[in-house]
Amino acid sequence: MKFKELADLLYPNVKSVDFWENEYRDRNLTKGAEVTRFAPSPTWYMHIGNFFTCMIDYAIAKSSGGTFYFRLEDTDKKREIQGAGEIALGIMKQFGVVPDEGLMVDGSQVGEYGP
Repeated sequence: MKFKELADLLYPNVKSVDFWENEYRDRNLTKGAEVTRFAPSPTWYMHIGNFFTCMIDYAIAKSSGGTFYFRLEDTDKKREIQGAGEIALGIMKQFGVVPDEGLMVDGSQVGEYGP
């Protein structure tokens, strides 16, 4: 079996790269601006390793004039802890880390490049 046939069997409804490039056009950023994200799994609460990663991503985005967004990974629904995302956002806010896009503390989604 060829790789293309196998891919079509495993993922029959995959959209083309052209589709996604049209769906999410280039951001209007200055040269050198970085877009970073923090995407914890809601299967556990925020820990120091998560927060350290979050701070690095935030610092890179802010120091370059870029965008920092928060995406709550939702790939493991069986182990999800209700409210874990809001708790993480609340901790981030206490330390002055507020995303520009993605999930916000109030539960809303901000930005055109969300999940």
